[in-house]
Amino acid sequence: MPDSPDPGPAPATSDDAAPVGPGDGDGTAAAAGTSPSPSTGTGTGTGTGTAFSLGKAKSAGPRRGPSAPITDADRQATADQLRAACGDGRLTLDEFSERVGKAWAAQTAQELARAGAGIVPPRVGVQRSSSTIFNILGDGRRLGRWRMPRRTVIVNVLGDWTLDLRGALMDEQAVTDGVLDILYISLIGDLTISVPDGMEVGMSGLVVLGDQHLELAVVSERPGTPRLRLRLAGLIGDVRVSSGSLAGR
Repeated sequence: MPDSPDPGPAPATSDDAAPVGPGDGDGTAAAAGTSPSPSTGTGTGTGTGTAFSLGKAKSAGPRRGPSAPITDADRQATADQLRAACGDGRLTLDEFSERVGKAWAAQTAQELARAGAGIVPPRVGVQRSSSTIFNILGDGRRLGRWRMPRRTVIVNVLGDWTLDLRGALMDEQAVTDGVLDILYISLIGDLTISVPDGMEVGMSGLVVLGDQHLELAVVSERPGTPRLRLRLAGLIGDVRVSSGSLAGR
């Protein structure tokens, strides 16, 4: 009977194919060495999860509800918007003073929103005041909505003057500088000025044969409201400056 053919070397088993260690230099061994084990896979998953979370877009923060608390930065931002609206004629001095007071007193987002709500565009028919006014043998009045410049000079002879700053539209420079200057030079005549509550007033100068009255409401000064600097040079005449709540509306 003929001899059966040599079957050749026995095929390698899985134990023989497994790498002895990472140092065998074999490409298969290197590939096998880098195949993830359960523990490595867990670590890789954790790393991948971290990278994914870092790649997510971050939101600007939680949306505030009406009763959410606010910061001084929020109040300042609203005050700046109100100041800009006053400077371009969308708010009168009285409206600005009242709103900015509410803005700084606000405790919640809803209260702050109310302080800046409903600002209307500039209205037509606004009287614009010149910076220098001459008046002889007659009375002068500035009431309602009128444009008040940063500096005003009134030269008066034999006449009375009335200025109501509550409805005045402030010049942009006056809002930026935070001050209004009025120089009143008069020969025989009275001057009456009404200002919004909370507006600071400084009065200086000399009036011969006349009285000077300064009556301001006992309220806190409203931040951002321009202050009034009134300088006087007069002969025979009274000067009265009062807050709106004391003068009557």
